[in-house]
Amino acid sequence: MSWRKNKPKARQRHFQKLSFGQLQGVVRRAGVQEQVEATQALHYAHEVLVERFGDGVAVHVKPTYVRHRRLALQVAHPAIMEELKKQEEALVAEINKRMGRPEITRLEFLFPEKSAEEGGRLPEELQSH
Repeated sequence: MSWRKNKPKARQRHFQKLSFGQLQGVVRRAGVQEQVEATQALHYAHEVLVERFGDGVAVHVKPTYVRHRRLALQVAHPAIMEELKKQEEALVAEINKRMGRPEITRLEFLFPEKSAEEGGRLPEELQSH
């Protein structure tokens, strides 16, 4: 008699596909809805910035976190911040449009420890010609 015959069978698990609505319910019940929405906002912010300013913007502007419906952007240079402030309303509107609801109310700007004088450079798209 083989030892395999006496071995208990592993319990088979069956997975069911979830609709988007069901997935939202699972996320809400798990208590991570706020974190998921913040992650979505960061993703959409990156997309919007790249579309408006080009791929090089990712080196100089980084969506960092969402707190109290404010999206924090780490910027490498004060001139970048000024350009983003000029377009803040349009940027926020586009991010909210992609989210499907008014999730973000305004932008906050953070500066890294390395200052512009220490080597921070403006992206070409934002330099004066």
